[in-house]
Amino acid sequence: MTDSMYQGALWLATAAPLIWFTTTIFATRASRGWVRWVWLIAGVVLLVPWPFLMMGAVGR
Repeated sequence: MTDSMYQGALWLATAAPLIWFTTTIFATRASRGWVRWVWLIAGVVLLVPWPFLMMGAVGR
């Protein structure tokens, strides 16, 4: 059970950027271009692996 939950979370985390991108494109179809860019940049900030960047390969 735990292994299947881990695998599900791993796949969901891997697919999160694609899900965010697709949702942003479809949700902002009728909006101005800058609104779409704001939402895409918000996705980059929210989905970047901050612990890895701060303490992982980049932080050392």
